[in-house]
Amino acid sequence: MKYRLAPVARSFVVLDASKIDVGRVNLLLRSRTASWFVLQQDQKYFVLSSSELRRMLERMRAGSLLSEALKLDRVGSSHVFSSAGSVIELAQRPDKAMPSGRGVLLRKNKNLGHAIYAVGTLAPTAAPKVNVKPVTTRSGFKSAPGRPIVHRARGGPGHKSNAEMGRAPAKKAAAKKPAPMGPGRLRGVDTPSQWFSLGFGTGRTGGIAKPKADKPASPTELIDVFFATDREAKKATPNGALSGFLNRSPEKVDLSYGVCHVTVPKKHSLGKIESPAVWAFWAKADPQKHFTITGYESRTLTTFSNELQARVGQSEGRSCFVFIHGYNVAFDDAAMRTAQLACDLKFLGVPILYSWASAADPRRYSKDEDTVGLTVKRLTAFLSKLILSSGAEEIHLIAHSMGNRALVNALDRLAVTPNREKKPFKQVVLTAPDVPRKDVESLIQAASDKSERVTLYASSKDKALGLSQVKHKYERLGKVYDYPYVLEGMDSIDASKVKTDFWGHGVFATTRTVLGDLAALIADGKPPSKRFGLRQLKPPSGAAWAIEP
Repeated sequence: MKYRLAPVARSFVVLDASKIDVGRVNLLLRSRTASWFVLQQDQKYFVLSSSELRRMLERMRAGSLLSEALKLDRVGSSHVFSSAGSVIELAQRPDKAMPSGRGVLLRKNKNLGHAIYAVGTLAPTAAPKVNVKPVTTRSGFKSAPGRPIVHRARGGPGHKSNAEMGRAPAKKAAAKKPAPMGPGRLRGVDTPSQWFSLGFGTGRTGGIAKPKADKPASPTELIDVFFATDREAKKATPNGALSGFLNRSPEKVDLSYGVCHVTVPKKHSLGKIESPAVWAFWAKADPQKHFTITGYESRTLTTFSNELQARVGQSEGRSCFVFIHGYNVAFDDAAMRTAQLACDLKFLGVPILYSWASAADPRRYSKDEDTVGLTVKRLTAFLSKLILSSGAEEIHLIAHSMGNRALVNALDRLAVTPNREKKPFKQVVLTAPDVPRKDVESLIQAASDKSERVTLYASSKDKALGLSQVKHKYERLGKVYDYPYVLEGMDSIDASKVKTDFWGHGVFATTRTVLGDLAALIADGKPPSKRFGLRQLKPPSGAAWAIEP
């Protein structure tokens, strides 16, 4: 039977399996570069989806070559097509779930040699279908079912040409030449052209083309943010649905659980939470342009745990992160910040928000200090339940500003079963912590004992922490004075040289370079000495690093 190539993707990654190792491939998979990969070895091509390749590499050593790890010689290679209209003949029907049931369109290019223009599955060539439904003709008669109306072909008996009918001859449509496409480069990743290239189905030679969507793109991306909060719930809507949370704790304080649905505009800019202009007070949030919350769903603890475990199990990384917001933050703002982090970090797991009852009022700093102290016990219990019931292989903790006080004290109180092989948390990230340096050593040690790495992001330009120091008379952990604060068991990162917002207090979530370093930290867990864009400093004691803009 004859088969043709039916394209399945306009964008794909081409890898030389004999020159790239498993660790680099896993990095590309985490970055969501493309949904399809073409592995090249000994003039053979193997088309695999990203999910298939990820499953094959689950237990492979990071340093081994891809060809050795996968043993591609034992797998049937994909077929090669020289043109979009060419066909191949096979004795038996191929399995589309295997590389042997797929193919590549390979063409020659003057500048690039052989270049892959498309990848797809094998589809049988079949005669065009005939309409057998009854059709009403101009004379009003219907064709019998199963007997299609036969139209006379042009040039056949009874057909009159345009010239005979006094009409101008029809113009032939010019044939469109397919635009060539060659390999490209992936920005921000060390990708030598010897082992990596990025292809698209259409475009120009020598560059990365913008892929065309097969379907009209949705104007928004929906992110489900799981949440736990000790805030008081707003009154339910007439149909009984939850309508949000207030900026205070209820009389009977207990954690509420649920899922918040946040939309992110497709034209979202890295590090921003798009919202209507402040001066346009009459304007409503437009999901195509702004972050919006479409609804809240309340859950019992049991339902929350079961749904979270199922969602983590379905995620590619079997991971989750918990974000603890800071002072002067309302619930909706914290939920949108959590969604923004998940989007900008390209996080493959489940985003979770722990929202304590901040007053969301810059004049009520003292009230928030009392509230964040009261939430420590509840945060400790939540983290303990998360370890036991989430099913996550990796749990990351990210806190900002005053939220760091709750986190470090909760980690100090948290009792976990000793496990020498694996600690309960992967990364603990302290961003602009409004925490006094005095007597902080034991808290950082407790965080280090329960996680693989503790990272501090601080800045000398943080005016909010400067005011906090004036109020408390103690230096703050998130403020850089002469040198970044160095402690054993904690990596200190100085973000003073990068652009910040007016207060310099939201730097971790609004600055491209900080987000890039945070994404690399979450994805690979490498120490600062092995992460790109950091310069080592030499403070009086220990070592620290600075982000270079």
